[in-house]
Amino acid sequence: MRVNVGASPFRVSAVGFCVLCCLLMPLTAHAHSGRDETGALQRNVQEILADPVLAQGETGVMIADVATGKTLFSQNVALRLMPASNRKIFVGAAALELLGPDCVLHTRVYATVPPDSDGTINGDLVLAGGGDALLSTDDLAQMAKLVAAKGIRQITGNVAVNDAFLSGSRWGEGWAVDTLTDSYAPEISALEVNEGCVDVSVGGGAVPGDAASVETNPPGGYVSVQNDCVTVQSGVTPNVTISRPFDKNEIDVSGTVPADYRPTSPQETLTVRDPALFAGSIFKAALVDAGISVTGKIVRSTDVVQQPAVLVDHVSLPMRSYVGKMLKPSDNLLAETLLRAIGAVKGKSPDYDGGHAVETTWLHDAMGVAPDDLSLADGSGVSRLDLVTARAEMQLLLGMARLPDFPIFYSDLSVVGVDGTASDRMIGTSAAGNAHVKTGYIRHTRALAGYVDTKSHRRLAFVMLMNGYTVPNKAISAIQDKIVELLANLK
Repeated sequence: MRVNVGASPFRVSAVGFCVLCCLLMPLTAHAHSGRDETGALQRNVQEILADPVLAQGETGVMIADVATGKTLFSQNVALRLMPASNRKIFVGAAALELLGPDCVLHTRVYATVPPDSDGTINGDLVLAGGGDALLSTDDLAQMAKLVAAKGIRQITGNVAVNDAFLSGSRWGEGWAVDTLTDSYAPEISALEVNEGCVDVSVGGGAVPGDAASVETNPPGGYVSVQNDCVTVQSGVTPNVTISRPFDKNEIDVSGTVPADYRPTSPQETLTVRDPALFAGSIFKAALVDAGISVTGKIVRSTDVVQQPAVLVDHVSLPMRSYVGKMLKPSDNLLAETLLRAIGAVKGKSPDYDGGHAVETTWLHDAMGVAPDDLSLADGSGVSRLDLVTARAEMQLLLGMARLPDFPIFYSDLSVVGVDGTASDRMIGTSAAGNAHVKTGYIRHTRALAGYVDTKSHRRLAFVMLMNGYTVPNKAISAIQDKIVELLANLK
């Protein structure tokens, strides 16, 4: 028989033709197999998304092969939807790449004048924040001991706090006013301790009729307590209300608590007003505990001291670990301060606008994210003004997978069934210990994005943005989990 290739005829025997066909058949079959697999995946995902609970909301979903970038499923990928805490993956990725995985944040203690030979500072001792939102009371105690180890015995001036490293609004744009005393919405400052919050524990008094016992942690007088909670007879269920007026550092405690009741954990965690002064009050107490006499008060300072006498330089976790402390538990304060720190370090204004401008440029130039695919108002996803597309999130996930720092980013995400906000999801499935994700939740919004490996060790990326649903949150999570489990079980 004759087979024409271009304009050059040649003869192929019947046997040779059969051999040629046999050689080509596996390639053709593989191509068909790939199409069939993709088609089956699309049908299966679409079947899951056909759940009636999704009928009245809006859903954007995208699934892609990480190695090839090939889109395996897409639905409403250009629709701008609220990401909730999925917003944080943009901040975490930008922090790793723009600040670097070894970057640390500094909290410094310095004197406005050098100490004299007797260990007296005849001026102020300044506690200057550098954006480390993980600063703890133990850190401040250790810093106070280091000051004492320098031979400092007396401070005749004040303990001044300086949080000028970051600026701008104390809260994200669009945060609801009635949530600003809740622990997930602390004031944003360059100087924080205990993440700008105080824990409140209420126990019973000795006998019925006594006032309840109220303890705050960290302790101290920065936050006062109005205690109207009364002890009642043993065996009664505690009925305690704990609140703080938005404009006051005064905690109101009311209700009843049984005489034999001792809380095993705090009943409430509330934010404080002006976290820098809060940190200053704790630091002053730590100085006194370390044997240092302090004559003055706790004051705010924004003065720039030329060549300050730095006594202590406390460094944060390196960014490779710091980002994980933000992403795994979905920490709002860390996300907000990190974004502002990006603006400060990269020469823009040290506020949200400065940080977001640097972030947006990087997302466009390095990740290929179109500016129109993002409309963002805060760094944490608390704001309902945040809008992103599934396409933008997918570009970030695929783009990060190409970079040398990807293993850090990947490990900083919550591991399904193991740690972080997804520790209780998909337990006992092929996704547990496998999928690395970022969750997201605000009222009527549920998001999930990340990576999962198939049975054949092919890594897939997925984004699911689900808005406008009034069904219980667990119903939306169940749909997302089914999709991730489906991907994990692919051959």
